[in-house]
Amino acid sequence: MAISTKRFLAGLLLVSLTFCVRAQFTFITNSDNTITITGYTGSNSLVVIPRKIHHRLVSGIGNNAFNSNLALTNVIIPNSVTSIGDQAFFSCWGLTDIILPTKLKSIGFAAFSGASIRSAVVPDSVTNLGIMSFGFCQNLNNALIPSSVTVIQSGAFVKCYSLTNVVISQGIGEIDESAFSGCSGLSSIFIPNTITNIGAEAFYDCESLTNINIPNNLPFLDEGVFELCGLTKVIIPFGITSIGNGTFGLCYNLTNVIIPNSVTSLGPGAFGDCQSLPSITIPSSVTAIGEQALAFCFNLKMVFFGGNAPYVDDRIFEDVPNVTVYYLSGTTGWDTTLEGAPTVLWNPQAQTADGSFGVLNNQFGFNITGTTNIPIVVEANTNMANANWTPLQSCLVTNGSIYFSDPQYRNYPSRFYRISFP
Repeated sequence: MAISTKRFLAGLLLVSLTFCVRAQFTFITNSDNTITITGYTGSNSLVVIPRKIHHRLVSGIGNNAFNSNLALTNVIIPNSVTSIGDQAFFSCWGLTDIILPTKLKSIGFAAFSGASIRSAVVPDSVTNLGIMSFGFCQNLNNALIPSSVTVIQSGAFVKCYSLTNVVISQGIGEIDESAFSGCSGLSSIFIPNTITNIGAEAFYDCESLTNINIPNNLPFLDEGVFELCGLTKVIIPFGITSIGNGTFGLCYNLTNVIIPNSVTSLGPGAFGDCQSLPSITIPSSVTAIGEQALAFCFNLKMVFFGGNAPYVDDRIFEDVPNVTVYYLSGTTGWDTTLEGAPTVLWNPQAQTADGSFGVLNNQFGFNITGTTNIPIVVEANTNMANANWTPLQSCLVTNGSIYFSDPQYRNYPSRFYRISFP
C-alpha cells in the first residue's frame, strides 16, 4: 500500500512532538501500573500534562513536581489525575490559571501555596484538602469548597489577601486552625450548620469580614477564632458553652453582641480591645469570666448581668474608665463594685395602680420607677406568640421615675409592652 510522503512526514512530526513533550517529564510507575509525574525539565509557560505516558494512565502529580517553577503560567491537568502531591506547585509565582481535574481526590500539603492562581474551584470528588494547600495565594479571589471535603485543614487558605468570597458547602464538618487566617480581603463567607468545630484563629485578622453566621452545632468558640475581624454585630447561637481566649479580641468595629443562656464562661480577653462596644449583656448562665475579658473597651459604658455575681479574674475592665455594672433584684454575690466598676441595682417597674396607667391626652402610658438613672428601653409587640419586639423609647429613669406614653397605640388592635436593658 502506498503512503504519501506528506502524510508520513506529518505522522513523524506528531510522534516526535509527542516524544519531545513526554521527554520533558520525569515519572515513576505505580503499583497499579499508572504513572505519577515527579518532575518537569522543560521551560514552557504553558504545560500540558499528557493523559498517558507509554500507554499508561497518568494518575498523579508527585511531591515537588513543579516546585518553584517560575516560568509556569498555565497548566492543563488531565481528568485521569486523582492526586496532587505535597508542594507540587509550591512557589510557582507565575501560575495564574489552573483547572482541577474532575476525578481529583487529594490535594497535598502546600500543593499550590505561593502560586498566583485567581480562582480555586475544588471539584466534588476531592476528599482531602491538605494543610496550607492554597496558602499565600495572594491573587486568589474566590474559592468553592464542596461537601466531599470533610475537613478544611490548617492554613488551607492562610494569608490569601485577595480572597473576597468563599462558599463552604453543606456537609463539611470542620474548619481547622488558621484555615483562613490573614485573609484581609475576605468579606463574604457562609459557614453551614454541618460544621461542628472551628479551630483556633481560623478567621484571625480577616479585617474585611463585617458579619458572620456562626453555625449552631458548635460546642464552643476556640481561641482567637474571630480576633482582629471587622465584625459589627455578633449573634452567638444557643448551645455554645464557652467563648475562648481572645475569640473576639481586637474587633474594633463591634457594637452589638448577643450571648445566649448556654454560655458558662468567657475566656481571657474574649472581647478585649473591642473599642466600639457600648454595652454588653452577660446571661445568668455565665459563672466565670477570664482576665481582661473586657479590657481596653474604651467606649464600654454598661454591662448588664442577668444572674448571680460570677467569678471574675483580675483586670476584666482594665482601661475601661466609665463602665457601670447593672444587676437584677434577687441575685446574689454583688458588692458595691466589681473589679473597680460601680455596681447598680437594675429594677425598673411599670406602675399599673398609681393612676398613670391608661389613656391620657389620647395616648396610652404609664409610670416607670426604679433605681435613679438606670438605663431602660421600652419595647412593644403586637403578638406574644413571636419575638418581634420593637424599641419605642430609650431613656434613663431620672430621679427614680419616668412617664412613658405611646401615641401610636390606636393603630394596633392590641399592643404589649416590656422594659428591657439597652
